[in-house]
Amino acid sequence: DGGPALRAELGVPEDAFVVGAVGHLRPEKNVPRLLAAAARIAQEVDVHVLVLGDGPEREAIEALAAREPLAGRVHLVGYRADPRPYYRAMDAFALTSDTEQMPIALLEAMATGLPVVATNVGDVRAMLPGEQAALLALPGGEPCVQALATGLARLAREPGLRARLGGKNAG
Repeated sequence: DGGPALRAELGVPEDAFVVGAVGHLRPEKNVPRLLAAAARIAQEVDVHVLVLGDGPEREAIEALAAREPLAGRVHLVGYRADPRPYYRAMDAFALTSDTEQMPIALLEAMATGLPVVATNVGDVRAMLPGEQAALLALPGGEPCVQALATGLARLAREPGLRARLGGKNAG
């Protein structure tokens, strides 16, 4: 059913901050950008990254995931026909794409009540409540990775903010 049991099955510590991503592992989804942002906060936060999906970028993502400081903290579970239990195992959702229209995974994460850190692409800004705007980053380069890392660190440190934003997203 997800949540604590699934986290335990994946080897994620109970008190870790889990950020998830869901989608086909193609270059434009830019999962390496998420890993770079997570790596930035890994010294201060016990961050784990849960990635659902498969595709041509999987090998490159696996290679990045094996490096410190994320080694052992990235969980690539492949494609799942029913992602709901995995959303319930997340503390936050990240969408780090270079381009999108109206991402279904974002709608699923919002319906689960997850706060979101994302690149400001396509309809993402219009889909999220206004308060989430502070956790959006313009895609491209170092400033984007830093903005995503800052947003993730803030969500990790502020469970009340996670709950408030997640509630607005589900509402």
